[in-house]
Amino acid sequence: MKGVVVTREKETATPNPLATTRDDGVPRVLLMRHAQTHANARGFFLGRRDEGVTELGEEQSRRAVAGLVAWRPDRIICSPLKRCKTLIAEPAAAELGIEAQVDERLVEFDFGPIEGMSFDDVIERDLPFPWGPRAAAWPPDGGGESFDGFLARIRSASDDIERLEGRTAVVVHGGVIRGFMGNWLSMGTDEINHLIVRNVDGFVFRVRPGFAELESYGIHPEDLGNY
Repeated sequence: MKGVVVTREKETATPNPLATTRDDGVPRVLLMRHAQTHANARGFFLGRRDEGVTELGEEQSRRAVAGLVAWRPDRIICSPLKRCKTLIAEPAAAELGIEAQVDERLVEFDFGPIEGMSFDDVIERDLPFPWGPRAAAWPPDGGGESFDGFLARIRSASDDIERLEGRTAVVVHGGVIRGFMGNWLSMGTDEINHLIVRNVDGFVFRVRPGFAELESYGIHPEDLGNY
């Protein structure tokens, strides 16, 4: 698929000046990252470990719930991990009178033996890494997920989601959002791994089967009602 290339350093929401209104009948997908976890705050790799959020993350989660409600999705799909499901998707769905739908394919990347480490730890210990020059030895014997396998399951989920009508909110992880970007905007591995995806920021796409257009990105929860 072809689409809009993202400017990586953008700090604030950037609407597409050619975008039509929310009532134009074109299906839209909102991708939202979970709130700040303890690992996020410390700069550690966090994949499938189901840890909680920081005090800031609790406040961000409340803002995310309010933002999702203001966006008025027809459905909310989420990762099974509590930082997505329990803290954001389910409370927002309850306020909207719908049920959050868990999709196991949307769980974060499995970092295996480097889970909970920093990138400096990986370099210092000369460990393999999922992408880049150290990727040849990944995944190691200690477990982990191949990056190609990760992208394949995200592609499977995103292909299903782009066929949905109406407005779909997807509450997931930074890596998963990058996977959607790679599929929908035809971005390569190096490009998607340099994307900045901040906690509880939103990305809105206009979608049709076989087509996706990035309409707005870096949206703060308080602004979602405008999209």
